[in-house]
Amino acid sequence: MNVVEAVPKMVWFTPATTHDHVLISKLKMDPKIIYVFDKGYNDYKAFQKFCNHQTGFVTRIKDNAVFESVEN
Repeated sequence: MNVVEAVPKMVWFTPATTHDHVLISKLKMDPKIIYVFDKGYNDYKAFQKFCNHQTGFVTRIKDNAVFESVEN
């Protein structure tokens, strides 16, 4: 998402057989970028990397996810 314009800047469409990890390494870590992932993509190590680089992301967690609130 382009934060300033609030519209998608880049969209990748792949066959269902393409694993998301193939694309994740191509993403730029930038605080001005917000990435949007579908519920099927669930990589907590990648999400931590985004947090460490202050890069925004949005996803829905899976129904059976275990989490801990670290800040309100």
